[in-house]
Amino acid sequence: MASTTSPAAAPDDASWAAAIAIAKVSRSLKQAAFPYALTVERLTALHVVHDRGPISISELSSAEGVSTAAMSRTVSALSADGLVRCSGNGDDRRSVLVRSTARGRGALRRGAKQAKRHVENFLESLDPELLGALRDAAVATLALRSTS
Repeated sequence: MASTTSPAAAPDDASWAAAIAIAKVSRSLKQAAFPYALTVERLTALHVVHDRGPISISELSSAEGVSTAAMSRTVSALSADGLVRCSGNGDDRRSVLVRSTARGRGALRRGAKQAKRHVENFLESLDPELLGALRDAAVATLALRSTS
């Protein structure tokens, strides 16, 4: 008996293709080995700290789209590895400001190069249609994030 596939079970539009590609890239990056045993989540947080720092944990969690509690754990791990430094916020005694350290900036440079190579190698293996959908999704996501 031949099976049929309903449109809901196997969508073939660009949004679905982009979702698949993003999930594959995400899984691939989660398996990568970064300096100082950084996870991709810690690496992106370190990038935001370097790019926008000094930054509060609240602002950092908002930029990364995670809870403040989750970001506090991430910052604690980065601090324990000497990649960021936390200091009091003169404006608000209850909050801290996070800054990257020289060691953190070096780890970020190496990690970013490694992530770039990893993603480039992964992208080379993708079907051209899937790659196009991923490119479109990446451009749209970056544009959306820059307006928020």
